[in-house]
Amino acid sequence: MIGLAQKAGCIAAGETAVENAVKSGTVHLLIIASDASDSSRKHLRDMAVYRNIPNCVWGTKEDLGRSIGKAERSGVAVSNQGLALKIQAMIEKEEKQGE
Repeated sequence: MIGLAQKAGCIAAGETAVENAVKSGTVHLLIIASDASDSSRKHLRDMAVYRNIPNCVWGTKEDLGRSIGKAERSGVAVSNQGLALKIQAMIEKEEKQGE
């Protein structure tokens, strides 16, 4: 689903691109890699919380990068609301199944 959002042009990936997207007010979901550095995770999460953007931790940097056909990424921002809701629901479902 993240790859579909990438093909639709609704993804900003990497810390700088994500930060710019968040500041522009176009982000509906922020996905943070579980193995991003502590400072990166805190920075991305704080930006999202400050702007009331749903955020979650999913996969590794490699997983995030692979899902959009790129190299490792510490964060991915989704700018399409419908896709963001779908992706968030899928991540939550995956987390519940893992419990």
